[in-house]
Amino acid sequence: MTYSFNEDSKGMVEKHFGFRENPFGVTPDPRYFYDHSLYMKGLSQLIHGVQAKKGMLLVTGDPGTGKTTLLRKLMRHLPSTHFISVSSSRHVTASNMLEWLCEELGIEVGDKSALRLHKDLELHLFEQLQQKRSVALLLDEAQELHDDALEALCDLSNLETDKEKLLQIVMAGEPELASQLGVPSLAPVKQRLAMHYRLTPLQYHGDVESYLRHRLEVAAYVGPDIFERDATVELWAYSGGTPRLINALCDNSLSLALAGGNKKVTADMVRRAAELLMLERRDGLAAQVEAVEPALPHLSIAKQQKPKNEERPQSEAKPAVEQPTPLRVVEPSPILNRDHAAREAVADLAAKRERPVTHPVAHPERADVERLKAAMAAIRLPPPIAREATAEQPAQTINLAPPEPAQPAPVKVPQEVLPPLSQTPAPAPIDELTTTAEQNPAGMRTIILKEANVPPQFFDYMVHEATEGLGPIGEFVVQEHIEGLGETREAFPRKKLLALVEAVGAEIGNKQMRANFEVTMRREIRGFRTF
Repeated sequence: MTYSFNEDSKGMVEKHFGFRENPFGVTPDPRYFYDHSLYMKGLSQLIHGVQAKKGMLLVTGDPGTGKTTLLRKLMRHLPSTHFISVSSSRHVTASNMLEWLCEELGIEVGDKSALRLHKDLELHLFEQLQQKRSVALLLDEAQELHDDALEALCDLSNLETDKEKLLQIVMAGEPELASQLGVPSLAPVKQRLAMHYRLTPLQYHGDVESYLRHRLEVAAYVGPDIFERDATVELWAYSGGTPRLINALCDNSLSLALAGGNKKVTADMVRRAAELLMLERRDGLAAQVEAVEPALPHLSIAKQQKPKNEERPQSEAKPAVEQPTPLRVVEPSPILNRDHAAREAVADLAAKRERPVTHPVAHPERADVERLKAAMAAIRLPPPIAREATAEQPAQTINLAPPEPAQPAPVKVPQEVLPPLSQTPAPAPIDELTTTAEQNPAGMRTIILKEANVPPQFFDYMVHEATEGLGPIGEFVVQEHIEGLGETREAFPRKKLLALVEAVGAEIGNKQMRANFEVTMRREIRGFRTF
């Protein structure tokens, strides 16, 4: 096939496909920030670091992974912060840094000595603090900083009060910057890092498909899929998940489709674009897609473009899949029977805990959190059956009515159904769940899990609720307090859960939101008896 281009091909691409603008431009545009967990975690940590006045923060990642876009998104997210942004750190040196920073902040420089400038800068930063404003220095391409410039930044980070740093310094650079900070002479700089976040390429083919959908939506595209599925596999294989390379491949592929008069981008067009960009195919990635994805429900771009309020006729409804699939890859469907949906959700979670994951999972989707939340709120499971404790169940004990004063003997519990939860007293707090029968005068029959851990999926729900009051830093705050209690999500003891709820709740400034969070969490904790 012969391809032809002209000078107006750029504008013609938008017209041909119905874009408001080019969705795959090379300029880092914060409007196109992709809210994948990889980037949201980085943004959350940066926001938290600046707001909490942690001082020196570092983001590293290979070229094209989205460091600059992340910094620009940070600037938009904190309008009350005075940002001083440097797109290239090459010209920032130890000798000109202080003078340049003062000029950027509107501090008169003149022929003042370095000591005087340092004092004026400290005074200005303190005045900003009193006005409840932060000042942050953003240094992009920070791997270009020389050692003496890094040492000068270390001196600036020493501007502080007894409680917090006056100047927030955010550096973004390639991985070699982290190696550079590892040399002994720069140990003081490394020790002052309050946070280091590593950006990686997108890890899975499904992430690339979601990335394409996101950018097309921002460009106001509405219509059928443009990229055929085989084309998205080739995009994944040639880009390795690096956003900048994905954009370049998509931009060139769209131009090739335009030149051929096509409304679809095929795998052959992507391969041709990769050849023009001198990119090599990573066959292992494509093989990974072929090996894993036939067993997974494919979320096509067209499904996301279904017109609003369109409902599938009853006759076209697909039969339910008998084999439960992991929550993270199941699309949420209308809940016609809340009890049935609740049982399905809990069964999925139980299956995930009992069997190893045999395929890569990109990240927890919002739909999964919503489904978990709906399931936990709507759960109406049959009451549990009290069974005899056996040697195969050493972690369980059975609390019955108080024993007779005589010599206690083992009691076997008949296979009967307990009363509905609505007829039983409210369960004890988490830290009292191991109470004995003597401490339970009501004689309520309960099955207690001693030293049980919190299901890791519960923390996805906690993050979702915390985000209501904390914004995107909710996930980081929850993780920070989990680690502060010396625990992990995978093995978090229930006896510490109330302490975690109180610690996270204390971070929420709005009293009503804090109360809502704590009430919701305590209700869900009580629900562990049936979960």
